[in-house]
Amino acid sequence: MKSAKEYIILIIVILGLGGYLFFHNTDHTRYKLPVPENIKSADITKIVINKKGSNIELKKKDDNWVIMPKAYPADKTKLKSITESLADLTITAMVSEGENDTPYELDPDHQIRVTAFAGDKKVRDVTLGKIAPTYRHTFVRMDGDKKIYHAKGNLKNTFNKKTDDLRDKGVLSFETADIGKIEIHKGNEALKLALATPPVDVNAKDKKSEKKISAADKQPSWLDESGKKIEKKKVDNFIKKLSDLKCASFVTDKTKKDFSGPIFTAGLSGTKDYSLSIYAKQDEKADKYPAVSSGSDFPFFLSKYTAEDIMKKLLPEKKEKAGNKSGK
Repeated sequence: MKSAKEYIILIIVILGLGGYLFFHNTDHTRYKLPVPENIKSADITKIVINKKGSNIELKKKDDNWVIMPKAYPADKTKLKSITESLADLTITAMVSEGENDTPYELDPDHQIRVTAFAGDKKVRDVTLGKIAPTYRHTFVRMDGDKKIYHAKGNLKNTFNKKTDDLRDKGVLSFETADIGKIEIHKGNEALKLALATPPVDVNAKDKKSEKKISAADKQPSWLDESGKKIEKKKVDNFIKKLSDLKCASFVTDKTKKDFSGPIFTAGLSGTKDYSLSIYAKQDEKADKYPAVSSGSDFPFFLSKYTAEDIMKKLLPEKKEKAGNKSGK
């Protein structure tokens, strides 16, 4: 049987080993995580997103964001996501002491550095790496700290954008009920429409026909220049298409003044005038059409589907007659 002295020595050794493990933190569970400064998304006035080959500067003007240096209007939904992600930045765990950043894509070739300001004060400075295996965290490094951490959320997806990705793609916008006149030109074809009440046949001989005329024709209709009714649903669909028109991308090497000779134009009038001009594709295989509008200061591209759908809504493509395909 062991003596009491041996038991005491054994207990001392166990306690000593436990204390060593506890205070020396060999399992990295007793480290202090950085806590980002508490800010509100509305306080952020400037954001710089820097990665290899790209530097994007966003500035807040009044309640809107623009992309510098040309002050391109920025997409409000995407900027809301960006500012909220910066305001809600949360560090959840330490991953590495930071000796090797390549496996986490925090090296210069892959990292995305995001800096945010509230006025002249820098309120965020974080470098983003790849998405963690959890798909709910991103590997990050905080300003002045070599350690690598988990930050909550898929931040790489939010910030890994090009300038064109962040631009507001809206190029024409108006209230559909405001439109009272439409004028369209496509090649040699033209169509002018006005919303009006058709003239009632005053020579109706009986009360039954008068009642029928009164009920059917007192509502405004779309009439062409000859007074012929145009199907309301067809016109309404055309107006709706243009009332919230978004482009596929923007033309970056030209201005609106560089475009002439449109293949299609549409003018719409209400309390204000609106216009859209579509130009020929740059080549036959192109999948988009250049265009300009009264709702954008910059030329843009419409997808092939969108442009061709607009051009045929009220002026359908003419079908070739049988036997004339070869020009005979």
